[in-house]
Amino acid sequence: MKYEFAKSLSGHDKDRIYLVLAKEGRFAYLADGTAHTRERPKKKNEKHYQVIKHIPDEVRMRLEASEPPRDEQIRLAVRDYERSINQ
Repeated sequence: MKYEFAKSLSGHDKDRIYLVLAKEGRFAYLADGTAHTRERPKKKNEKHYQVIKHIPDEVRMRLEASEPPRDEQIRLAVRDYERSINQ
């Protein structure tokens, strides 16, 4: 599966990173593994997020450890991605 992250562009969660679980029309279902889990993803309009297509290999491997990724893996992958862009 091809994984994508998304960065929130507006709202109270501005600049937050999420994993894109699914896309449906102009909406995406986003999870961060904490507040927005796989069971309760955030529904966000495509105007309000930016897709991040390049994911470092170590982060991608963490997500691919189990299909579909569990909340713990999503949380750690988001954390690792944020650390990789802040270096």
